[in-house]
Amino acid sequence: MRLCKVSEEDREQVEEIAKGTWNGHDYLADVFDEWVRDGGFYCLKDDDGTIIALDKYTWHENGIIWLEGYRVRPEYRGMGYGWKMVEEMSRIIEKLDWRALRFMTSEANKASMHIGERMGFRIIARYHYLTMDVGYENKKYEGSGVHRLSSVEEAMDFMLSSEEYRANKGQYLAMWTAYDISEKLIRSEIEKGRGFYVKNNGNIGAIAFFYPFKPRNTLSIAFIGGREEGVRELLRYGIQAAVKGGYERYTLKTASERIKDVALSEGMKESDIGMALLYEKRRR
Repeated sequence: MRLCKVSEEDREQVEEIAKGTWNGHDYLADVFDEWVRDGGFYCLKDDDGTIIALDKYTWHENGIIWLEGYRVRPEYRGMGYGWKMVEEMSRIIEKLDWRALRFMTSEANKASMHIGERMGFRIIARYHYLTMDVGYENKKYEGSGVHRLSSVEEAMDFMLSSEEYRANKGQYLAMWTAYDISEKLIRSEIEKGRGFYVKNNGNIGAIAFFYPFKPRNTLSIAFIGGREEGVRELLRYGIQAAVKGGYERYTLKTASERIKDVALSEGMKESDIGMALLYEKRRR
């Protein structure tokens, strides 16, 4: 066994592993080029060059390393190779100057939960995972009261003072990756046209960021908060954005019970894989 960086020559094997994950709906093939360029993408190979397991670390702001892309080739699962992959990656990561390690998984992924706990991670946030299958039968809504965000300062002031920011532990939940909300992040998302708001007495009454993820053909809500009527309007606007964009799924992760209840009343459903769990390990 040897640990290697994933290279362009490994594409075919990585795609094979992806086909055996999540009933063939894995996104690894779609992010392969980006991850190889970014670095931190490693594999565990057998002596004959067969890739048995994969793992990836990605630098976030503030000295945080995000762990993602953990996979084991289907025919090698349950044989201890996943744990071997984690041990080898840990040796690499321990040499880096990080403040905290994080990853996210669902309550249904008992293997990842077990590995995280064994490695000294703890759960720092639990998020309701709400989904909706998108179709043209979804009710029409033009969203005339919805405006595109342009002011980073106003967006940050509103978000940082919101109950949703506190409930979500300050996280921007882009599909299965969580980022600390920062001015740099929000500026980037606004420049990409992903931020929207509705007014209340001339000021921001509610705010939402929609995160498109084409590999899974999903439009997700990375952050939403504010007055209930505004949140409801933004949720409906997002449904129509998903319809118009040809997405199959519309998703939301939130720790706010109030936001969850509004989303359920708008036709979203709680996922059958349970809550999304954010794990963290801090450097001592």
